[in-house]
Amino acid sequence: MTEYDHATPLVLVVEDELEVLTTLTHQVRQLLPHAVIVAAQEGVGALTQIADQTVDLAVVDYYLPGCGGAAIIGALKRHSPHVMTVLITASPTVDVEEALQLAGVDAILPKPFLLEELDHVIRILFPEARREP
Repeated sequence: MTEYDHATPLVLVVEDELEVLTTLTHQVRQLLPHAVIVAAQEGVGALTQIADQTVDLAVVDYYLPGCGGAAIIGALKRHSPHVMTVLITASPTVDVEEALQLAGVDAILPKPFLLEELDHVIRILFPEARREP
């Protein structure tokens, strides 16, 4: 378990594809350079890594091995009700969107997306994100 200063944001990034996980983590670090970022490729491991900690922002894929994105976000919202969540999905169907609304997802970002779109969503949900000069 990673301990962090509560004045420093804790960000969780969960994506099963390593290249995408690396890109997302890098992009979040650019926006929130002082944040502690926990990156994971599957849901159960992600929840284990942040157990007993308050997560401020989560970027989570919908389709994950083991525990899916909606379940991860539901668990995060129960533990950290104020967590801001971005769910990324290659299947933004009405059924998926309804399930995500029930889980308390704050924003849905359909794949493929531009990194600028991720930046925009994070800046809206998390005002502490760095603005471009």
